[in-house]
Amino acid sequence: MEFRNNDPGAVQYGNFINYYNFNNAGQRLKLLPRDVWIGTENPQTGEPYLVLDIGCNAGNLTQLLYTFLNECVGTTHDRNIQILGVDIDSDLVKRAKTGNEFPSNVSYEHLDIMDSNESRKIAEYLHKWNRKTFDVKDFVTWLNYLLLNHNHGNVIKLRYDE
Repeated sequence: MEFRNNDPGAVQYGNFINYYNFNNAGQRLKLLPRDVWIGTENPQTGEPYLVLDIGCNAGNLTQLLYTFLNECVGTTHDRNIQILGVDIDSDLVKRAKTGNEFPSNVSYEHLDIMDSNESRKIAEYLHKWNRKTFDVKDFVTWLNYLLLNHNHGNVIKLRYDE
């Protein structure tokens, strides 16, 4: 990881060393409602339920999100939960891949979501599932990155629906 001014509390991309030690992922997950994850559409049984987790860090929350969504949507609605976690920090992505408890349902990619050339990885992921969009996009952590590294006065349009 690259630090700003040799300060480990100021990591270049807004990530913090051992972030989940002081911001418990399980506690954050408890704040999510359980009844809002399925819309009014009638998907085919077993159809994938695709989630994009932007700024996945070391994957701790992503792993718990998989378990949570599998309980809320996968088991109850017979949907195949698939999560793509992405992060700009290659070291964190390596940690996420190493700690991945659900490799057939959760995958991680190192990419800069602000770089339009790298968005092909996301397009390839959607194509693999014969889909044009994700069911859920989680980018709360990414918003912190935006505020730290880009002009937050700009309007950002996140679109992977093509």
